[in-house]
Amino acid sequence: SDGETLVLLNPSGERVDVVRFGPQVTQRSLARDGTGQWVLAHPTPGTANQPLVAAELSTALTINEFQILPSRGSPWIELHNADWRPASLAGWSLVTSNSAIPLNTISFVEPGGFLVFTADRKTGPRQLEMDLPNLAGLLVLQDPTGAEVQRITYNTQASGATLARIPDGLGSLQ
Repeated sequence: SDGETLVLLNPSGERVDVVRFGPQVTQRSLARDGTGQWVLAHPTPGTANQPLVAAELSTALTINEFQILPSRGSPWIELHNADWRPASLAGWSLVTSNSAIPLNTISFVEPGGFLVFTADRKTGPRQLEMDLPNLAGLLVLQDPTGAEVQRITYNTQASGATLARIPDGLGSLQ
């Protein structure tokens, strides 16, 4: 799923709880941890929640590919999780030369998977409320501590051209 909003109403129609989430990981569930936070968990219907522990989550995210001037549609950025574990986007941010956008906190990238965000100034699980500078610019991926994980500077791109890591997640941008 790209994401949803689930709302729990009581018999009077009053909202009791709500969760907004983005892309998820197969064979995992969203569950509340001991503090009431939504976390990725092992599916346990009808029994106590079993959140994944930190060692079960990846921090191996990279900007893998991006397109600033698409022939049609909106600019986009692709993230790649090169690890064998799922990666949480909680606390991660994308920074450009003109804005900083936190990523959806209840979203995950599959092990070895990819997640594409459109930079169209709209809200949504796979959308970024930002513009990507199209003449020349800067893309920075920051981890939950605010540390810079990756910094990419780019020049003007031809319409329809992309910059991509070859091989995925590891190579240099070409």
